[in-house]
Amino acid sequence: WVKVWVYAQLDGRFFYGDDKGAATDTFSARRIRPGVDGQLCKSLGFRILPDFGEGKAVLQDAYIDVTAAAPAFKVRVGKFKAPVGLERLQSITDARLIELGFPTSLVPNRDVGVQLFGDLWEGAVSWALAYQNGVPDGASGDLDVNDDKDLAGRLFFQPFKHTTAGPIKGLGLGVAGSFGRQAGSLKAKSP
Repeated sequence: WVKVWVYAQLDGRFFYGDDKGAATDTFSARRIRPGVDGQLCKSLGFRILPDFGEGKAVLQDAYIDVTAAAPAFKVRVGKFKAPVGLERLQSITDARLIELGFPTSLVPNRDVGVQLFGDLWEGAVSWALAYQNGVPDGASGDLDVNDDKDLAGRLFFQPFKHTTAGPIKGLGLGVAGSFGRQAGSLKAKSP
Protein backbone atom coordinates (compact mmCIF):
# COMPACT_ATOMS: atom_id res chain seq x y z
CA TRP A 1 0.00 0.00 0.00
CA VAL A 2 1.01 3.63 -0.52
CA LYS A 3 -0.50 6.65 1.26
CA VAL A 4 0.01 10.18 -0.08
CA TRP A 5 -0.84 13.08 2.23
CA VAL A 6 -0.07 16.75 2.80
CA TYR A 7 -0.28 19.24 5.63
CA ALA A 8 0.43 22.92 5.82
CA GLN A 9 0.82 25.58 8.49
CA LEU A 10 0.09 29.10 7.33
CA ASP A 11 0.57 32.08 9.64
CA GLY A 12 -0.37 35.73 9.52
CA ARG A 13 1.59 38.17 11.66
CA PHE A 14 0.29 41.70 12.02
CA PHE A 15 1.54 44.32 14.47
CA TYR A 16 -1.00 47.05 15.10
CA GLY A 17 0.27 50.42 16.23
CA ASP A 18 3.69 49.69 14.76
CA ASP A 19 4.04 52.94 12.82
CA LYS A 20 7.83 53.02 12.98
CA GLY A 21 8.15 49.71 11.11
CA ALA A 22 10.07 47.83 13.80
CA ALA A 23 8.21 44.65 12.82
CA THR A 24 6.91 43.67 9.39
CA ASP A 25 3.31 42.58 8.81
CA THR A 26 3.41 39.36 6.81
CA PHE A 27 1.81 36.10 5.81
CA SER A 28 4.01 33.04 6.16
CA ALA A 29 3.89 29.48 4.83
CA ARG A 30 5.72 27.85 7.76
CA ARG A 31 5.26 24.24 6.69
CA ILE A 32 4.10 22.74 3.42
CA ARG A 33 4.81 19.04 3.63
CA PRO A 34 3.55 16.51 1.10
CA GLY A 35 4.37 13.04 2.34
CA VAL A 36 4.45 9.52 0.99
CA ASP A 37 4.26 6.53 3.34
CA GLY A 38 4.30 3.00 2.06
CA GLN A 39 4.52 -0.66 2.86
CA LEU A 40 6.20 -2.61 0.07
CA CYS A 41 5.75 -5.99 1.77
CA LYS A 42 5.07 -7.24 5.28
CA SER A 43 8.60 -6.44 6.45
CA LEU A 44 9.56 -3.38 4.37
CA GLY A 45 8.12 0.15 4.75
CA PHE A 46 9.23 3.66 3.87
CA ARG A 47 8.56 7.38 4.29
CA ILE A 48 9.53 10.37 2.16
CA LEU A 49 8.68 13.81 3.58
CA PRO A 50 9.91 16.98 1.89
CA ASP A 51 9.11 20.46 3.26
CA PHE A 52 8.57 23.47 0.99
CA GLY A 53 7.78 25.96 3.77
CA GLU A 54 9.53 29.30 4.28
CA GLY A 55 10.60 29.41 0.62
CA LYS A 56 13.03 26.48 0.98
CA ALA A 57 13.04 22.85 -0.11
CA VAL A 58 14.23 20.58 2.70
CA LEU A 59 14.06 16.81 2.96
CA GLN A 60 12.69 16.22 6.47
CA ASP A 61 12.37 12.42 6.42
CA ALA A 62 13.62 9.77 4.00
CA TYR A 63 13.91 6.33 5.52
CA ILE A 64 13.26 2.63 5.11
CA ASP A 65 11.91 0.46 7.93
CA VAL A 66 12.73 -3.24 8.02
CA THR A 67 10.66 -5.34 10.41
CA ALA A 68 12.52 -8.34 11.75
CA ALA A 69 10.02 -9.39 14.42
CA ALA A 70 6.90 -7.21 14.39
CA PRO A 71 6.31 -5.17 16.44
CA ALA A 72 9.13 -5.82 18.91
CA PHE A 73 12.17 -5.37 16.66
CA LYS A 74 12.54 -3.06 13.66
CA VAL A 75 15.43 -1.37 11.91
CA ARG A 76 15.22 2.15 10.40
CA VAL A 77 17.87 3.44 7.99
CA GLY A 78 17.99 6.96 6.52
CA LYS A 79 17.07 10.43 7.77
CA PHE A 80 14.61 10.50 10.67
CA LYS A 81 13.82 12.10 14.03
CA ALA A 82 16.35 11.37 16.74
CA PRO A 83 14.75 9.22 19.50
CA VAL A 84 15.22 11.92 22.17
CA GLY A 85 12.58 14.51 23.03
CA LEU A 86 8.98 13.33 23.39
CA GLU A 87 7.38 16.42 21.84
CA ARG A 88 9.76 16.25 18.86
CA LEU A 89 8.80 12.61 18.24
CA GLN A 90 5.13 13.48 17.85
CA SER A 91 3.85 14.67 14.51
CA ILE A 92 3.52 18.46 14.37
CA THR A 93 -0.12 17.86 13.43
CA ASP A 94 -0.64 16.45 16.95
CA ALA A 95 0.93 19.46 18.74
CA ARG A 96 -1.39 21.10 21.26
CA LEU A 97 -0.05 24.60 20.57
CA ILE A 98 1.10 26.39 17.42
CA GLU A 99 4.74 26.35 18.60
CA LEU A 100 6.73 23.57 20.23
CA GLY A 101 7.90 24.05 23.81
CA PHE A 102 11.32 25.50 24.64
CA PRO A 103 12.77 22.14 25.85
CA THR A 104 12.22 20.76 22.34
CA SER A 105 14.92 23.09 21.00
CA LEU A 106 17.38 21.38 23.38
CA VAL A 107 17.29 18.06 21.50
CA PRO A 108 18.24 17.21 17.91
CA ASN A 109 15.57 17.36 15.23
CA ARG A 110 16.43 15.01 12.37
CA ASP A 111 19.67 13.21 11.57
CA VAL A 112 20.98 10.49 9.28
CA GLY A 113 21.82 7.07 10.67
CA VAL A 114 20.46 3.70 11.70
CA GLN A 115 17.97 2.97 14.48
CA LEU A 116 16.81 -0.20 16.21
CA PHE A 117 13.36 0.19 17.75
CA GLY A 118 10.15 -1.57 18.66
CA ASP A 119 7.15 -2.04 20.93
CA LEU A 120 6.71 -4.70 23.60
CA TRP A 121 3.57 -5.95 25.33
CA GLU A 122 1.22 -4.44 22.76
CA GLY A 123 2.78 -0.99 23.02
CA ALA A 124 2.98 -0.79 26.82
CA VAL A 125 6.76 -0.42 26.41
CA SER A 126 8.50 1.20 23.46
CA TRP A 127 12.23 1.42 22.93
CA ALA A 128 14.70 2.92 20.44
CA LEU A 129 18.47 2.99 20.03
CA ALA A 130 20.01 5.11 17.25
CA TYR A 131 23.52 5.58 15.87
CA GLN A 132 23.58 8.87 13.95
CA ASN A 133 25.93 11.46 12.45
CA GLY A 134 25.25 13.96 15.24
CA VAL A 135 23.69 17.40 14.88
CA PRO A 136 23.42 20.43 17.19
CA ASP A 137 20.35 20.76 19.41
CA GLY A 138 17.27 21.88 17.48
CA ALA A 139 18.94 21.22 14.12
CA SER A 140 18.70 18.73 11.29
CA GLY A 141 21.54 17.37 9.23
CA ASP A 142 22.14 15.59 5.95
CA LEU A 143 25.92 15.17 6.01
CA ASP A 144 28.54 14.75 8.71
CA VAL A 145 31.46 17.15 9.05
CA ASN A 146 33.68 14.77 11.08
CA ASP A 147 34.13 11.08 11.89
CA ASP A 148 32.41 11.27 15.30
CA LYS A 149 28.91 9.83 15.72
CA ASP A 150 26.14 10.13 18.34
CA LEU A 151 24.35 7.35 20.20
CA ALA A 152 20.81 8.09 21.37
CA GLY A 153 18.24 5.93 23.15
CA ARG A 154 14.77 6.02 24.63
CA LEU A 155 12.57 3.82 26.83
CA PHE A 156 8.92 4.75 27.23
CA PHE A 157 6.44 2.98 29.50
CA GLN A 158 2.62 3.18 29.41
CA PRO A 159 1.64 0.83 32.24
CA PHE A 160 -2.12 1.55 32.05
CA LYS A 161 -2.44 1.45 28.24
CA HIS A 162 -4.54 -1.72 28.21
CA THR A 163 -6.82 -0.91 31.13
CA THR A 164 -10.11 0.91 31.45
CA ALA A 165 -8.59 3.24 34.06
CA GLY A 166 -10.01 6.37 32.40
CA PRO A 167 -7.77 9.43 32.78
CA ILE A 168 -4.59 7.49 33.57
CA LYS A 169 -4.95 5.16 30.58
CA GLY A 170 -2.68 7.45 28.51
CA LEU A 171 -0.20 8.10 31.31
CA GLY A 172 3.38 7.46 30.27
CA LEU A 173 6.82 7.63 31.80
CA GLY A 174 9.98 7.72 29.77
CA VAL A 175 13.68 8.23 29.86
CA ALA A 176 15.93 9.18 26.97
CA GLY A 177 19.46 10.36 26.47
CA SER A 178 22.24 10.75 23.98
CA PHE A 179 26.01 10.64 23.97
CA GLY A 180 28.47 11.95 21.44
CA ARG A 181 31.72 13.83 21.03
CA GLN A 182 31.48 16.45 18.36
CA ALA A 183 34.22 18.94 17.56
CA GLY A 184 33.73 22.29 15.88
CA SER A 185 31.01 24.89 15.72
CA LEU A 186 27.54 24.38 17.16
CA LYS A 187 26.17 26.00 14.02
CA ALA A 188 23.51 23.92 12.30
CA LYS A 189 24.74 22.02 9.25
CA SER A 190 21.48 22.28 7.27
CA PRO A 191 17.97 23.66 7.87
